[in-house]
Amino acid sequence: MNRVSAPSAIVLLVAVMMWPGNVASERDPFDELATELSRAACIHIRFLHIVESQVFNDIDSLPGSAVIDQNGRYRIELPNDEFVCDGTFIHSYSRPNNQVVIEKAGPAGSSARHDLLFLAHLKDYYDITPIDVGSTYRLTMTESRQTTLPDSMVASVTGTPARLDYFDYYDINEDHNRLIIESLSTERPCHDSLFVPTWPDSVDRVKL
Repeated sequence: MNRVSAPSAIVLLVAVMMWPGNVASERDPFDELATELSRAACIHIRFLHIVESQVFNDIDSLPGSAVIDQNGRYRIELPNDEFVCDGTFIHSYSRPNNQVVIEKAGPAGSSARHDLLFLAHLKDYYDITPIDVGSTYRLTMTESRQTTLPDSMVASVTGTPARLDYFDYYDINEDHNRLIIESLSTERPCHDSLFVPTWPDSVDRVKL
């Protein structure tokens, strides 16, 4: 019987642990971010949404902010529009028209009024494949869904520890979208008051 000395056994064990097939213990930066977002009770985000239209040959840039929780509630604020979902109804408010459209909320993502709602469901809705580990990733929707969410995206992360930089994708109109993440926090709570619609008394209400 061949015996392996204690020092040799330690060297062998270290070599096995460092073998590429065992590096899975080192979590991928994007996987860690996606896991954090899927478990977060509340997501606060500031963003810049850039849409480049090939048809109209123009570029629109929309700054915005949002609060998203894991119970299907959200508040998204854009320069001229605001979307509030209390978990039961979606309120879509247009400032220029002073009108709010109220409709029943569907399953998560089915009636999304802004693409960034995928942030809370990255690992549920998408297969994630590294293009350049620690930098860029391909996201492909796992199945066909009744949703406005993009079927495919490229995500970018930067820094150490890694943080979300931007998402690139094409929407249903074949317009090129870049969602730039300016700030993102999962540490602050989602107060219930954030999901209570507050409109001017003069607002025109339309219920669908």
